[in-house]
Amino acid sequence: MMRGGLAPGLRQLLALVSLPLFVYLAYAVASRALELYGLRIEMGQVRSDIAALRSQQDVLQQQKAFLETDQYVEWVAREELGMVKRGEVGLLILTPDELRTEARPALAAGSSGPVADERPTWLRWWDHFFGPAAP
Repeated sequence: MMRGGLAPGLRQLLALVSLPLFVYLAYAVASRALELYGLRIEMGQVRSDIAALRSQQDVLQQQKAFLETDQYVEWVAREELGMVKRGEVGLLILTPDELRTEARPALAAGSSGPVADERPTWLRWWDHFFGPAAP
């Protein structure tokens, strides 16, 4: 029997078998560590995105709350749609082009104000954005 335990041939065989096993284990641990590092970076980015989206959601909720107020509805009715409350007098300010084309015959005929346009709404919007259609 030999002192020191294993025979020299068996010791070499064990070294040959354990070396690839050690390399494989080192590779597996390193690849998992690298994957974990990448996931932590991605998790930080996702958390940052979540914070930005929550901030944007808060802004949008505040905007929605404002758009639902009576003050905003009244502002849109007055400024965008040209509406007035009962008892108020609405003023219609015409550009020089409007005076030459549409408003002059109505005002010259002795009416007290501009004539209501009887055309469909979509046609009035069309004329507003693209100009009056050629006759």
